[in-house]
Amino acid sequence: MNKPKSPSVKIFIVAAIPVALSLFIYVLVLQEINTLNKERIEKEELLLDKINKVNQKMVTVQQLSAEARITDFAKDSLGLIRKGEEFERIIVDKSKAEQIEKIVNEKYE
Repeated sequence: MNKPKSPSVKIFIVAAIPVALSLFIYVLVLQEINTLNKERIEKEELLLDKINKVNQKMVTVQQLSAEARITDFAKDSLGLIRKGEEFERIIVDKSKAEQIEKIVNEKYE
């Protein structure tokens, strides 16, 4: 009367093991995909932060190397003048220049 239902139980076990294994592998792969996606998003945000920092530094360099800033600094701090501005002219006679040159050459010979 206790007849074992071995063929149907064996078939069920044989069929259930690959299905359970496949589901287990599927869940593991999904978890790994989610982990990698989170990591990718974090790295992208980090990259964007670094790109923003580089861009800010480039803007700072451009501001510091702007021509207007440099010329203002040269005029105010160093007392330089632009080429386009008029210089004082000193007019020296050619004979006077030759005399001065002769005197200087005699002193240093």
